[in-house]
Amino acid sequence: MEEFLKRCEQSGDAAYGALRSLLERLEDPSTRTDARVFLSELQKRFSSKETSERDRCLETYHFQIQDIYLEQYEGFEKRKKLSMIVIPSIFMPEDWSFTFYEGLNRHPDSIFKDKSVVELGCGNGWITIAIAEKWSPLKVYGLDINPRAVKISWINLYLNALDDNGQPIYDGEKKTLLDRVEFYDSDLLSYCRDNHIEIDRIVGCIPQILNPNPDAMSKMITETASEEFLHSLSNYCALQGFVEDQFGLGLIARAIEEGISVIKPMGVMIFNMGGRPGQAVCKRLFERRGLRVKKLWQTKILQAADTDISALVEIEKNSPHRFEFFMGLAGDQPICARTAWAYAKAGGRISHALSVYSCRLRQPNKVKKIFEFLRNGFTDISSVLDLSFEDESVADEKIPFLAHLANILQDISFFSYEPPAGSRRFRSLISGFMRTYHHIPLTADRAKRCSSLEMRFSFDLCILEPRINRMSKGETSVVYTSVYLRNVVVFPSRTVAIESALRLLSPRLAIVDEQLSRHLPSQWLTTLNIEKAETGKNSEEVIAVIEAPRQSDLMLELIKKLKPEVVVTGIAQFESVTSSAFEHLLDTTKEIGSRLFLDISDHFELSSLPSSNGVLKYLAGTSLPPHAMIVCGLLKNQVYTDLEVAFVISEEEEMFKALCKTVELLQGSTAIISQYYYGCLFHELLAFQLADRRPPPLANIASIPTNPEVGYKLTEETLTAALKTPFLIDSFHSFAGVSKPHSTTKYAVKKLLDLREQETGNPLNATAEQMENLQNRYKHLKQTLESSGWDVLEAQAGVSVVAKPSAAYLGKTININKSGSSQEIKLDDSNIREAILSSTGLCINSAKWTGIPGYCRFNIALEESNFKRALDCIAKFKNLFGK
Repeated sequence: MEEFLKRCEQSGDAAYGALRSLLERLEDPSTRTDARVFLSELQKRFSSKETSERDRCLETYHFQIQDIYLEQYEGFEKRKKLSMIVIPSIFMPEDWSFTFYEGLNRHPDSIFKDKSVVELGCGNGWITIAIAEKWSPLKVYGLDINPRAVKISWINLYLNALDDNGQPIYDGEKKTLLDRVEFYDSDLLSYCRDNHIEIDRIVGCIPQILNPNPDAMSKMITETASEEFLHSLSNYCALQGFVEDQFGLGLIARAIEEGISVIKPMGVMIFNMGGRPGQAVCKRLFERRGLRVKKLWQTKILQAADTDISALVEIEKNSPHRFEFFMGLAGDQPICARTAWAYAKAGGRISHALSVYSCRLRQPNKVKKIFEFLRNGFTDISSVLDLSFEDESVADEKIPFLAHLANILQDISFFSYEPPAGSRRFRSLISGFMRTYHHIPLTADRAKRCSSLEMRFSFDLCILEPRINRMSKGETSVVYTSVYLRNVVVFPSRTVAIESALRLLSPRLAIVDEQLSRHLPSQWLTTLNIEKAETGKNSEEVIAVIEAPRQSDLMLELIKKLKPEVVVTGIAQFESVTSSAFEHLLDTTKEIGSRLFLDISDHFELSSLPSSNGVLKYLAGTSLPPHAMIVCGLLKNQVYTDLEVAFVISEEEEMFKALCKTVELLQGSTAIISQYYYGCLFHELLAFQLADRRPPPLANIASIPTNPEVGYKLTEETLTAALKTPFLIDSFHSFAGVSKPHSTTKYAVKKLLDLREQETGNPLNATAEQMENLQNRYKHLKQTLESSGWDVLEAQAGVSVVAKPSAAYLGKTININKSGSSQEIKLDDSNIREAILSSTGLCINSAKWTGIPGYCRFNIALEESNFKRALDCIAKFKNLFGK
């Protein structure tokens, strides 16, 4: 004992060396008991002294054993105090740490139970040990940048984990503090990051004043550093490269951002914050990083006498910000740092507020993704990042978008070229939203197939395509499917979409809703030339735009009187609930031959509970006529009010292609960032829903038997017999307009008759020439197939021939190349297509495609050179089996 004290008496470094030797004995299980008994005797020696003599122990022997009384709880075995060794080179327990512990105490007991916890700036480890003592966490890591603090913390752990006889103290779960607590050297959370440790709770009481001597913070931090330097690590911090450095909060800002990377999604961070910068600044430190913050506890404490606030005075000198101090503990009016510094110099005592804040991540996985991206070379952006929100709906839009953007930018080095019509992903999301929330069978840019009995007959918008399905041996069924063209084109804004459409169509006269005409070229709105333009005159000069009120009855009256070529209008709010106004516009514009562009921007909601919309109700049950287009500008976002994207829906393929080219010619393309933003909103509304929960109804398919004697064709007799089936008749008559002459069909017939009356007759001549060409090809192909051992079905029209291989092929063996190796196969209906493709390069359709047992399909709609090559391939395949 005397030798130990004599060694400690020499200097602070010598005392630390003696304590370190004692720690080595505590870490060794064979000497641990004796070392702990020695600590008990050392503690008893000074506990029997007078208070003044105990206080002089720190000056004389450069260490001190303190008892910290935890009055507000009773731990295991009703222990109300912890015994702690302190040395001059580490942080002494005082008001800061006591207030911090009081804040932790305001949490429910479950806050740390069975959780992994980290304390930043653990000092001599008393709070780390107290957390383990009271709340029984799974593991508590005490981290400190001061290596001497870590060693003393380990000694204090043994001092409290073992009794005076050196025996373990077990808690109710049969664990000791040694099972729950560990201490490590670490610059903030570097230990956890380097060891890939995920944490449930992060607590910290770390320095919040810049060192008046910045050069001092650049020294290497080692055990052999001076006591003064090591102790300064408890009071001061260096510049961290954050905007909060100006308030002395840079180290806490860095701790929070490091904490975001290691904390679990539902984790909690708790920090002790001096109120000197002001409560608003302290709260914003957390909120702008995407944290929900709650103040647990606040009190006033006297400013530590060994902390120099001159750095805060310098900050006030160079900025308009004012720090908050108080004159004594009873003062209630804040004073600035300069006044506080002068008052303290004159012998006054100054105080400041001290608060404990608890915070959780909002949308944790997305916020983590954002900060993960910023750490990889974009740290400068974090200074301007703002994830604080007064309105939760704004957070629901902004955070997912930034996370989505971070995810994209992390994976790519450049933006890939997107089609002029817009990003395929974005258009698919629009289509998905329309299908899911408004039940509109919309696709991005391709045909959606649906049974003609499932949907409705609309010969102007759907192409009937026959398909033979194999049902059973000797019986097939013919299913006619409709191809609905629901195309989406993306524009930078609805104004651009409207102007581009007008430039494309170059109408003599256009009627435009007065709310949509504001940004059109002024010459269009001022010209009085609404008569038919002279031939060859520049189209831009003759476009006349008439403004009209947004009220359907007035708009309809103008359309009937002026007979414009293009109508661009919206729907008034009181008319938007039903489809009546929209249907009247459709009928009127169709009657006079006008193209209609209907704007639904003001009534389109990006919401999981969108309000009723008459236009969208109409589209859910009825196809969009070819003369009508829907324009929708996405305007109602909560974050970037000036960010707009628009899309146009058209079911006319030629119009779709023309609009795509117009976008590319006049605008280039829509900003990809804008498409990402609104695409993210659509994705958020679709991602949580179960896929295919509402599949389209099954097609009502009728099985019509066909016979090989007539080439499996649908004859008049078989069709008549099928149409007598009662459910088919009911199905046909259940769709409005099926049994009536269709106006578009009549229009097409009229046009064809007009062409026939013309003297030139070019269309008919071209058709006759094409028919003759197909007949000649059919004869050549049939002759080649029959001479090569194929049985050909007679064909009367079409662009393909169906034939069946004979015994000259079936059952024969042939070597083909498959997956880079030669393989011998025996020919049958299922593999003859693969054999022909492998041996000659000719691709045909097998019986699986035709649905006719044993019959393959040969296409004759080829270029002349390719057709001749196909004939040669058929002969070549025949020669593989001999003459």
